[in-house]
Amino acid sequence: MLSHDGSECDDGGFVDEAFAQVLTPSGEIVDTAPAVAAAPETLRTISAPTFSTRRVRGVNDPARAPSASWEDRRLTEWYEPFFDGLANDVWRALVPAAASDAEAAFLVGQLCGGGQGSRRMLDVPCGDGRLALRVAALGHQVVGIDLSAYAVDRLRTDDTADRVDGRVGDMRDLGAVLSGTEAFDGAWCMGNSFGYLGDRDSRAFLAGVAAVLRPGGRFVLDAATVAESLLPHVGPGNRYEAGGAVLTMVNTYDARTSTQISEMTLELGDQRDERVARHRVMTCREIVELLEDAGLSVDEIAGGLDGEPFEIGSGRCMITARRT
Repeated sequence: MLSHDGSECDDGGFVDEAFAQVLTPSGEIVDTAPAVAAAPETLRTISAPTFSTRRVRGVNDPARAPSASWEDRRLTEWYEPFFDGLANDVWRALVPAAASDAEAAFLVGQLCGGGQGSRRMLDVPCGDGRLALRVAALGHQVVGIDLSAYAVDRLRTDDTADRVDGRVGDMRDLGAVLSGTEAFDGAWCMGNSFGYLGDRDSRAFLAGVAAVLRPGGRFVLDAATVAESLLPHVGPGNRYEAGGAVLTMVNTYDARTSTQISEMTLELGDQRDERVARHRVMTCREIVELLEDAGLSVDEIAGGLDGEPFEIGSGRCMITARRT
């Protein structure tokens, strides 16, 4: 396991002390996608991200080059303590209800293919049910999986949660939480959650999705940190404000691991905290190859909820695939 106390890992990798300090958990852990790349256009265009390259010990320092397995863990574990109650509340405040409604409608359109009747759907990671609850309200049965017991408990206590089966589990090991479950007609991974994972765990996640979909079942992947979308929008920085919440970001880019490192300040009322997030950046083609290797054939790649073709500079990369 990657240490969060500034010590060396079991396999000899070195933990950056600053990275460990800002990721020390405080309060209850919540895992729901942050508002960075997945925010609606009205929030995304407040200002553009800024990138620079810098030396990060254990990542782009040859003297401390990590093993591949350690590098993968470094890319994945930041989010486990990151999303506490403050992060969850900031995310809720930043995303307007209309944006969530539009995403839910998009998902139903893509996953149901125009067909009628209730479908079995999978939302992973689901956070506190922002989309799972909306899709369920449209007449579908939804299973939502999230690493955070806090987030799942919050989902379960929602007044409209009777059609959502919230489960605590890890997106990297779907088989453990879905063992014996009936196959799904559709599944989705929204926000920038896919960018949390390194190569090995990305493959494990997509293989897990394919394993629980029925043949022909569809999967929507919101690849929010795809290179063609992220890298063209270089600018002075990010600041998002809505509903009393403020999210300020300074981004650096580690070329060795193709990772965006975001130093964030989260503010809501009298609460304020600083922390770091890391998102793996892949090209669209790399993601398509991962999907195909998992047995998911790509049907469509859109640049947004309106279905416009994806191209360099598109605000989002929405991939719809089908289990072969």
